[in-house]
Amino acid sequence: MTTATAKKPKFSPVFAEIAKHVENLNMDEVINEILAFKGPIKLDFTRDYLETLRLEKLQHILMTAKLYQLGKQKATFNVRNVG
Repeated sequence: MTTATAKKPKFSPVFAEIAKHVENLNMDEVINEILAFKGPIKLDFTRDYLETLRLEKLQHILMTAKLYQLGKQKATFNVRNVG
């Protein structure tokens, strides 16, 4: 009888780099990055609102925005290089 072993997911080095960066930011740094974020989606938050959220929630917002931006960049890159 064989046993199945789960494969660990492979994360891209870029994902790991973004995650480490966001993890190492303090609350004020995360808020500043969210407010200054320029990407394919507009983050329309006020500083007052962001200051009411826990650090983990702020990190989640920033991480999601950065990964979405990364995905859009890769999609654009792939479309440009096809054909």
